[in-house]
Amino acid sequence: MINTSDVDAVTTLCSEEVCPVFSGNVICIHWSMPDPAIHAGEEQTQMDIFRNIRDQIKERLTYLFFNWDLK
Repeated sequence: MINTSDVDAVTTLCSEEVCPVFSGNVICIHWSMPDPAIHAGEEQTQMDIFRNIRDQIKERLTYLFFNWDLK
C-alpha cells in the first residue's frame, strides 16, 4: 500500500489500456506511450522499440526533474 502523504506526483504511461486511478491530493501526469511489449518481430526490432520508449521516458523525466519547482 502506498502512503499518499508521501507522494507528490503520479505519472501514468498507458496508451492502449485504461490507466490506473490514484486517489489523493497529488499531481497526476499522463504520458500516452505505446506498450513496447505488444510489438512482434525480430529480437533486434523489439529491443529497438523498448530502447526508444526507455529513452523517451528518460528525456521526459529529466525535463520534469530539472524544471519542476517542488517547493
